[in-house]
This record gives sequence, structure tokens and C-alpha cells, in this order.
Amino acid sequence: MQELILAVNLPVLADGTVTYDGNVVLASRDKVITAIAEERVSRKKYDGRVTCAVREILQRNKLTLSDISAISVVSFGQPMNGAHELDGKLKQEIDALFPGFDNIHAVTSHHSAHALSAVSQTDVKRALIVVADHTGNLIGERADAAVLENNAAEQVSYYLYENNDLTLLAQDNTQPCDQGYGRFYGDITCYLGFDSYRESGKTMGLASFGNPAVFSDYPSFIETPAGEISALKDERYADDCTKDLKGWFKKQGVDIPERRGKGEVIRPFDMHLAAWAQDQLQKSIIRRAKALIEQYHVDTLCVAGGVAMNSVMNRKLEEALGIEVYVPPSPGDAGLALGAAAEYFWKKDHRVPQFESSPYLGPVYSAEDIAGSLRACEDEFSIQHVSEPEYQAARLIAAGNIIGWFQDRSEYGPRALGNRSILASPSNSWTKEILNSQIKLREWFRPYAPVVLEEAADAYFDMLSPVPYMMKVAPVKTKAKVDMPACIHVDGTARLQTVSADSNKKFYQLIKALGNLTGVPVVLNTSFNLAGMPIVESPDDAIDCFRHAVGMDALFIGNYLLKKKQNH
Repeated sequence: MQELILAVNLPVLADGTVTYDGNVVLASRDKVITAIAEERVSRKKYDGRVTCAVREILQRNKLTLSDISAISVVSFGQPMNGAHELDGKLKQEIDALFPGFDNIHAVTSHHSAHALSAVSQTDVKRALIVVADHTGNLIGERADAAVLENNAAEQVSYYLYENNDLTLLAQDNTQPCDQGYGRFYGDITCYLGFDSYRESGKTMGLASFGNPAVFSDYPSFIETPAGEISALKDERYADDCTKDLKGWFKKQGVDIPERRGKGEVIRPFDMHLAAWAQDQLQKSIIRRAKALIEQYHVDTLCVAGGVAMNSVMNRKLEEALGIEVYVPPSPGDAGLALGAAAEYFWKKDHRVPQFESSPYLGPVYSAEDIAGSLRACEDEFSIQHVSEPEYQAARLIAAGNIIGWFQDRSEYGPRALGNRSILASPSNSWTKEILNSQIKLREWFRPYAPVVLEEAADAYFDMLSPVPYMMKVAPVKTKAKVDMPACIHVDGTARLQTVSADSNKKFYQLIKALGNLTGVPVVLNTSFNLAGMPIVESPDDAIDCFRHAVGMDALFIGNYLLKKKQNH
């Protein structure tokens, strides 16, 4: 009988505060059976708890806790005591969740869980792994319970993976108040008027409108003159992120404008600051990775941690290093429970699991589940059964409609990759305006993603490798500028996804059918949610989102097509 474990990412601070990105995985030795984020079930964006996700996974798989042999727990901001035992507020939370359960494994290193999450989803046998995020676990004892950043902690870690061994080669920014890649980029994001590091993607999008050369006369903010990654702060950590940045520029003889207020107009300075931050990040991480790659003679780089969500950086790494750069489907904390599962099995018998590299790990919704949701809304929508939804969807998209697309299992992680997506034609440049004004309510500077058939990608993009998880950008070719203006960023790149018949057959068939109708085998894809809402998980979620999305013309749930009745 196979051993089943639950792995949870439960981010609990010393004072008991539960932060963000709780998620749960049900796994056996070499298979992720189900994986889901708490926010998808609780419907609270970035929800850090796991109560709803644990219940959902057990119920969907018709299991109880008695069927589970072990629970593997990863968190952050916890001291690495090496004992694989929980303590403090985290232990209280876990004991309340799993009363009386005695086989609980504590992952002692947040960063090793990120590293194992990456290598367990690829068949690589030897690689350098760079893990970079805001904060991992504490190094040594907790010095300041009130302010996490005043403790020595994991921020940037470098591992060598070979022969099922994971060796820590080096760590940067390990002293109290140090500012590694994640904190640096997060602080810039705050200074630009966005909501902390969780909105770092907005900084990345804005960076393409600026010019990093505006600040070219100044030394690196991230590195010392000797080229080492080091502490950046003379003061204790400033919660508002303005003191350190303004102070550093002051030392260079420059008074920079005040932090942009939320909702205020974006200034040219903001664009240049974002571009400078992106440039600083890329140059530093390339330099550091290149030295280690040359030293250890590896031909694969894995990137994990929240910083690995930076798709522009990932492309720059691939260009500069000339080797394979692998980024897992969910490299940040939203995918960390998978790393906790991998760590449990690795510690148990010294073999890293070989999980399938697929994002489609959410719960299965039966025909009965879908039918029940449809019965509850049949007075509100016209509902039609269609035998081949992918072809009907392609026809609607080709005619200029924007559709909701809900199929099969949801994606584990923050990207919608064709099972919980809003889809539209990339050929109409006005599509972006409709999405921004009526559905997504996004900022004007944020691009939308194209999904292209893998075999057609080279015709539209300067490809270095397939991009199945939307984790890298690619420069566009002239044909793309003509055929998909709604998906091209101001810098002439696109954050694309390539899809094959093996990776997602139904989504592949939709795009192929669209290509047959329009001559363009590409679809515009954005996550199936409204502003401030988690990506839809269940049929009920999809129907509710469709109900409130003014600009969405149709919804496909499995083999059913929903349209709004005129009187609703």
C-alpha cells in the first residue's frame, strides 16, 4: 500500500501572525496527487492559512487523517534547529489543525524546500540551484521577535544538486538587516506605491518604460565595490522602505522624489527607478551564478524562491549563461508545500522524488459537481451542452468574444495556464483596453500573455527553449507585431506560454482550431478572476466571476457553454 503524506506551507511569525500563501499537497513517493492553495478555497487572496485547503484535499480524495502517514510542514521566519521538530506558535497552529497526529516532520530550511521543489519536478541529475526570496528561515536564534528583518535569515542561497545530494555552497545577505534580492526588489516596489513585495510583478512591468542609465553614475546598490553581495543598511530595518533608499541616494549626492502615493500618477522617475532596480537585480544574480557555474562545471541552472517569478530576469539568465535555465511551475511560496513533500521523502530514504512537471494538480470536479452548479444558475444564464468545447470556443474568440475557460484540474501556483483562464484574440489591440476597463481593472503598463503552439513559437518569438509555465519572456519577431499586438510589451517582448498536445491537449486543440480559423495559432490568456479576487477554483467560482465580469461574453465549463440572458 502506498504511503500518503500531507505537506503544508503554513507561514507563521513568532507572534502567531499568519502571513501569505498557505498551500497544501497530497503526495505519495513519486506522485503529487492533489495540490491547492488556501486562497482558492477560502476565496481570500494570499490567504496564509491551510484549514480550508486541508479539508478540501481530504474530502475530494475521500480520505481522513487516519489515511495519512506523515505531515511535512514548512514555514518561514522560524529558527533552523536541525531537529525537524516544531515549536512556538507554529507548533500551536499545527497541533490545532491535526490534533493527536504524532508523525509530523518539520522542514528546517525554507530555502532547501524551494530547491527541492525545483529539482523534484525536472529530470536533471546535476545542477546549480539559486534560491532567492524575501525571507526564509532564521539562521541561529531569534534576536528580534517583533521585526523579522532584524534577524539573521536565509535570503539568497546557492546549492549544488548531484547524486541525490543537496549541498549548500554559499549564502548571501545573512546578517541582521541585510537586504538581499527579494527585499531590495520588494522595497523598490513599495517605493513605487505598490503593495509590498507581493506586487513585484508590477515593478517588472513598469521597468520596461524606464531607462536604467539615468542612474548609471552610481555604484551598485546590491553589491559592494569588491563585487560581493553584502549588507546594505546602516540603520535598523525601515518598515516604510523609504528611509534606506532615500539615504543611499543621499550618499550619492542625489535627493530623489518622495515615495509615490497609492493611486497617484506614475512619474518618469518611477519608471526609471523600476528599470534601475530590474537592471541591478539581473546584473548581480548573473554575475554570482556565472562564477559558481564556472567553478562547479554545471550545465543546468534551477531558479526558485519568489524572485524566480521575475520572468524578465529568467530570460536574461538564459541569454547570459548559455545553459539550460529551469524554473518550476510555481517557484515561490505558493508552491512551497510541494518542496516540503519532496524534502520528507528525500530525508526518509535519500532519494529526491521525481514528480511530474505539471501545474495541473488541483482537485477533480466531477460531472455531478458541474451539473449541480449549472442547475443553481439556469434561470440566470442560457446553458448549452457542446460536444467539442475547444472548437466552439475558438469560433467565439475568432469572432472577437472574450470568454472564460474552465476545464479539468486547476493550476497549482499563481499562473493561469489554460485551465482557469480568460481567453481572447491577440490580434485586436483593443482587447487589452476592454480587459483593463471592464474585467481585470489592471494598470495600463501591465502586459497580457500570449499562448502559442509549441511548434509555431519560433515563427513569432526569439526562442531559446520552450516556456510551458509562463516563467520567461522572449523578444518578438516582426510577424508577432502584426498578428498579436494585444500581447506585446513596450520593450518588444512577451511573457509567453508554449503549449503542446502532451502538456494540455484540450487547450492545445483550442489554439490550433483558432489558428485554422484566423491564421494565428496564438491566444491571449489571463487569469480567470476579477481585480482583488483569487483565481477561480470551482465551477461555482467560475459562474460567480462570469456573473460580475461585464466584458466577458461567454463561459465554458467542461462541455457546457454559458451566456448571459438579456434580462440579467
